[in-house]
Amino acid sequence: MRIIIQTQIRSNFMTWMLIVSLIIIGLWDVKSLLIAAGFLVLTLILHKHAKTTYVYALYITAWIATLVYVRMAPVHVLGLLFLMLRAISYMGDMHYEKYELGDIKGIALYFFFLPSYVMGPVMRYDKFMKVCSERKISYDGISEGVLRIISGLFKKLVIADRLMIAIRIWTDGDSSMIIALLLYSVALWADFSGGCDIAIGAAKCLGISLSENFNKPYMARNLGQFWRCWHITMADFFRDYVFYPLTVSGFMRKLTKGNIRVMTSIATVVCFAITGLWHGFTAGFLVWGLLNGLIIALEGRRKPWRYGYIYTYIVVSFLRIFDLCDISVVGTKIRLMFCFTASMVSGDIVRHVITGLVMLILWAILMRVKDKICYKGIVGVVMLLMIAVFGVYGYDFVIDGFVYGNY
Repeated sequence: MRIIIQTQIRSNFMTWMLIVSLIIIGLWDVKSLLIAAGFLVLTLILHKHAKTTYVYALYITAWIATLVYVRMAPVHVLGLLFLMLRAISYMGDMHYEKYELGDIKGIALYFFFLPSYVMGPVMRYDKFMKVCSERKISYDGISEGVLRIISGLFKKLVIADRLMIAIRIWTDGDSSMIIALLLYSVALWADFSGGCDIAIGAAKCLGISLSENFNKPYMARNLGQFWRCWHITMADFFRDYVFYPLTVSGFMRKLTKGNIRVMTSIATVVCFAITGLWHGFTAGFLVWGLLNGLIIALEGRRKPWRYGYIYTYIVVSFLRIFDLCDISVVGTKIRLMFCFTASMVSGDIVRHVITGLVMLILWAILMRVKDKICYKGIVGVVMLLMIAVFGVYGYDFVIDGFVYGNY
């Protein structure tokens, strides 16, 4: 039975938000605007026939072909992979007849909504339309949104970028990468969740509540739990549109002779292999995806260890060697894993690491006390002061873009 979506959204907001989003995206990256517009047209042409399997397959093939071309060119297209997830999820829901067809303006805003265009979160079309229809601007909402934006900037400029200075030095050298890998997990979390905080905060200022993308991932007690808490909207996409269809396919049933455990394990490995290729068309990302899938399959239904978050953090960190290094040098880096040198603890490197970690602790304290004090604005002021004093910006620094902003 179809879910009827409430499409009575304030037309003026949709129109102006769409216009502003199109203008800014066009000025930022005209290639991205043209590709997104092309797929919007293709979606509007095909979505009435999406329940037909070959039409749905044709649409996915068009996206894969575009992605292959962009990756091989190589050409950077702003927000392409997140647009791909939104577009395929909408057509997938049309294929499975989960709700009624969207209207032109609603689909266009779903494709181009500026706060979530570059790095997500990737909401489903029906949920996005629901939060738009429930849009309500309030003083508390704007205050919460601004504080969320400041928190995101703090994570990015004060924690992630400062730690990345040391991580790059250790990665490019001929010494141990153990500390670099352990710190990279912190830096990547601060970078990506910081970007999502900015997106969620900006949308909140407009009265729209986007989905959360992180839920204390490093407190997960195994790798399977981790992927339910890290990049949640992407993980949900691959679960619903890759994993589930694989497990119920006739081919998989024949291959595994109906053995549910084998079926689930194979589908998990394939799903994570595709997730790796989504991140990048390289052997490194493919191996990273396969290893994630294999470990989760091996974990199976084993009861998580009480202190499993230690295991999770170590496994996640060491798998990220395929992200930090080209696969051709991974073997060398592993052999040098316990080769510690004096240059690793030079004054500047230690200063950046200590500053980044102290700021991480400060952020955690501020997030814990912000709901217990009367004036939450104080938390924002403190973070702004810390950004001004400890943020990585200015003539002496190369300002990094968000890691997932390059996808």
